[in-house]
Amino acid sequence: MATPSGCVCQTPCANSAPACNGTCPDAQVCVSTDGGCICQAAGCRITGGGAIAGGGVDPTVMAETSVLTEFAGQVGAPCGCFGCFDNFDPKRASVQGEWKYKLKKHGGSLHASIFNSLVCSCLGGSVGSLCPSAEHPRTPADHICVTGIADLSPDTGNGNKASTPVAFRFEATDNGEPGTGDVYEIHILGPARGQTTTDLAKAICCTRPFVQPPGTTVFANDLGTIIRGNIQIHPALAKSTDGTCPPPSGMCVSIP
Repeated sequence: MATPSGCVCQTPCANSAPACNGTCPDAQVCVSTDGGCICQAAGCRITGGGAIAGGGVDPTVMAETSVLTEFAGQVGAPCGCFGCFDNFDPKRASVQGEWKYKLKKHGGSLHASIFNSLVCSCLGGSVGSLCPSAEHPRTPADHICVTGIADLSPDTGNGNKASTPVAFRFEATDNGEPGTGDVYEIHILGPARGQTTTDLAKAICCTRPFVQPPGTTVFANDLGTIIRGNIQIHPALAKSTDGTCPPPSGMCVSIP
């Protein structure tokens, strides 16, 4: 049985756990249900860390430079709903985690714990509900996009200098082990006049392609293949796929 999107049962659909395969829209995978196969949002979470050459470089450049963008953390646990959300309370947010960024040579740093969107996809082509290009571990996605807000520290050695409220968006691609082909991209923006960081974070949500909003200030636009470290994209935790984030009564209800 095939759905209009091309999600197909490879074993009889009367089977309690049919094997599914086929083509689904971007950011969706083909999964089994009781008696059939459907396309649904690909859920995932990210762990890892590493470094890329800073300054908006070509992702094919591998040589280490004197300026590095470093990153580390995890997003999607204990909760990681899929989509764009407007709850910026980290204790009640639909996307949770911790993510650190640092541009070496006194370029600034941030420690993020407030996230408002998470979207996963399989750029390498899915096989049923799995994305082989990211293994191991077995996972439905090889690409993740996350947005949120944080305070950017100037990291100049002057402890009296105030930090700057910013919104950010990072994307990461897991190209399998040992991680040498993984790709990381980050955009850090200051809001335009009259705009809040939460407004800006919603404007750059991962449910749409990245476009820098007019009047915003760029603090980082960095992209590259990692020169050390490893990015790992994992299957989402059960509470995220069940839609009750955060427990006991939170709901994964995305905004447009």
